[in-house]
Amino acid sequence: MFNADVRAPAIDPVMPTTLYAGIDGDGVFKRMNGGSWNAVNTGLSNTHVRALAIDPITPTLLYAGTAGGVFKSTNGGGNWSAANTGLTNTDVDTLAIDPATPATLYAGTPGGAFKSTNGGGNWSAVNTGLSNTNVRALAIDPATPATLYAGTPGGVFKSTDGGGSWSVFNTGLTNTDVRALAIDPATPTTLYAGTPGGVFAIQQVDEKHRIYLPLVSVHVPIATDTISFTRITTGAIVNDTTGTSSGACWGDYDDDGYLDLFVANWGGEDNFLYHNNRDGTFEKITSGAIVNDGGWSRGCTWGDYDNDGFLDLFVSNDGGGNFLYHNEGGTSFTRVFTGPIAQDGGNCYGVAWVDYDDDGWLDLFVARHTNADNLLYHNLGNGTFERISEGDIVHDGGYSISVSWGDYDDDGCVDLFVANVNDQDNLLYHNNCDGTFTKITDSPITTDGGVSPSSNWVDYDNDQDLDLFVANWDEDNFLYRNNGDGTFTKILTSVIVTEGDVHDSSWADLDNDGDMDLYMGAYDVNHRLYQNNGDEIFVPVSGVPVVEDSSSEIGIWGDYDNDGDLDLFVTSPGLGKNSLYRNEGTENHWINIRLIGTVSNWSAIGARVTVVATINGVLVSQIREVSGSTGGIGQDSLNVEFGLGDAAIIDSIVIEWPSGIVQVLGNITVDQFMTIREPSHRIFLPFVVRNPEP
Repeated sequence: MFNADVRAPAIDPVMPTTLYAGIDGDGVFKRMNGGSWNAVNTGLSNTHVRALAIDPITPTLLYAGTAGGVFKSTNGGGNWSAANTGLTNTDVDTLAIDPATPATLYAGTPGGAFKSTNGGGNWSAVNTGLSNTNVRALAIDPATPATLYAGTPGGVFKSTDGGGSWSVFNTGLTNTDVRALAIDPATPTTLYAGTPGGVFAIQQVDEKHRIYLPLVSVHVPIATDTISFTRITTGAIVNDTTGTSSGACWGDYDDDGYLDLFVANWGGEDNFLYHNNRDGTFEKITSGAIVNDGGWSRGCTWGDYDNDGFLDLFVSNDGGGNFLYHNEGGTSFTRVFTGPIAQDGGNCYGVAWVDYDDDGWLDLFVARHTNADNLLYHNLGNGTFERISEGDIVHDGGYSISVSWGDYDDDGCVDLFVANVNDQDNLLYHNNCDGTFTKITDSPITTDGGVSPSSNWVDYDNDQDLDLFVANWDEDNFLYRNNGDGTFTKILTSVIVTEGDVHDSSWADLDNDGDMDLYMGAYDVNHRLYQNNGDEIFVPVSGVPVVEDSSSEIGIWGDYDNDGDLDLFVTSPGLGKNSLYRNEGTENHWINIRLIGTVSNWSAIGARVTVVATINGVLVSQIREVSGSTGGIGQDSLNVEFGLGDAAIIDSIVIEWPSGIVQVLGNITVDQFMTIREPSHRIFLPFVVRNPEP
């Protein structure tokens, strides 16, 4: 059988050492116990065999799909007879057998799907929704055999009534030629699709998530790109010595397309707000409550809590009440004094806006230090908030500093990690998708005690799920690789783990090569940068201003000069100067995406974006989630930025909005800023504005 055109392999389910092969033009061959292949073609000689199916209960009963219909053998291929009534002279490309009722068979043909309920005795069309469609692959759910999937030149279709009717099941595979399908027998909600562009896997089979994404390897190790930063030395943003700076947050508060900056000061001084002049410089704002309230401010987070199109600001205070500022059309801010969200306080540090119940309104979580319960506020949709008083999430106490939201199990509901100091175990809460949370206690994430001031969810290995990095003071860091099934493996050997003793961490693709790199900062040691080289290999960066400086509090990433690469701002914990480092970029390509929610919250916090492109000859799939926090008490830009290496085009962009709406865009030009608005219905159409005016 050397060099034979094998179109249909099959394995005996009872005797796996018995194999069959359907050959294009030569019939069927059989191999037993590792021996040679022998023709079992009586009645099929010189026939184009394109599909094989074996009865799971009686393995000597076989079916062959051919260019002339279906044939049947009752003696293990000894001889074959036509089982074609209703399919005579029809090209059968695929066959599937109902595992619960093996006499029920399905056949995929260029004219759609056909069904036999009497072992191939006769066939009838089951094509509603598939009429005149070329069905090249069929798969049956082993747990619910009435559920079928069909692969066609236009993607995947699904039937839940045994083929009675079919509907499109294509998000991520629209207009894609699907030639093979497979279902995980242990987890039937996991499907795989074979296409001319590789294998795709469905992330979740439910009403909310129906997304096929390419199964791609982790980023192929390549030589690291040369990195260059310039330390900015002019302007108040790097010369202001009137504040003991702590957290910092990038946010375009006046909606002009350029990032502005807020800096929280915790020594009782006024906080800082810098407006981007759109020429690489910033103006210090000196009027308004937002910069004249004093306080002992620690953290900050931008988010449009009333969905009016302008970013509002929440500031946590380590003493006294917290600050909530409403944005008045991008020109000024009004401090809110009413309600528990504006009146509670007491040693508050990490803070993040999040729509934890996916109702379209931003809620807020606040981490509190000195063994106090943390705070969760639910947005009532009318500009006010209620404080949540039930559940472990607000009754675990602790010395909490960092708060990180991320959908680690891909169920469409954002989960919460809280990092503690004072040698306490950290906290992980699984979102039950009903407004409640379950505390996770049996994961290495929650049994590693330490002094953990910073944390981030990040897909550092590009395998399309969120891993977790926890920065530790006075000990090794924690890195937990997501196993893709809701569990994690603790990584022990990476340099980003063993070189601990840090206070802050933040991730960004600083060289635009297609994987996430890492910044770490500490009080009394130099800043650290690590380039991700793939395969869990990180290379320390040297010879740039970022790693020549020390005494840092928080580092946050954002493209403040709109040149396509991510710049870094670092706060100083003493009454000294903060730092701004302009990234001079590489020759690698990129895309910068701003999301605007319409059904979801306007800031699109909680949305997941997947970008698929061929980088260095490998199909790479990258994910980002829009987040209300970074590291511990800071916040990166709400834009999502992707490095694309040498990619000439983006194959697809998939946006999973918090509302459950999924948007798919294809064939996107690299090196551009995009604004993508959420459609108001479940039709997956691109609503795109490219290159907004400055």
